[in-house]
Amino acid sequence: HTRFKCDWSSDVALPISVDSFPVLTRLHDWQVIDERTVIVWANPWQPYLVTLAYPSHDLPFVQTIGVTSLGDRVYAHFDSLRVAGFRYPIDNIYKMTKQEAKELARQS
Repeated sequence: HTRFKCDWSSDVALPISVDSFPVLTRLHDWQVIDERTVIVWANPWQPYLVTLAYPSHDLPFVQTIGVTSLGDRVYAHFDSLRVAGFRYPIDNIYKMTKQEAKELARQS
């Protein structure tokens, strides 16, 4: 059960659920979809859709975010998104294509 709103057409596959994504030192980029959904770019080539366990009302307004990580990976159900000094547990991570990320960002 996903909590993000998305207008996926029947000919587009849903993003693939993954347990984690790699991160070297920091996120390459990110884009807020809503108060509990963010597209994060671990590098310039690979976006991930991250859903939070509960909403962050500050998320749409902050200039920076951070992530906790275990070594060089960020894990769903273990790591958190850091927003305005607070930690928001990561509920789910979905691997996306660049096109899916662009389409979802355009819809938001």
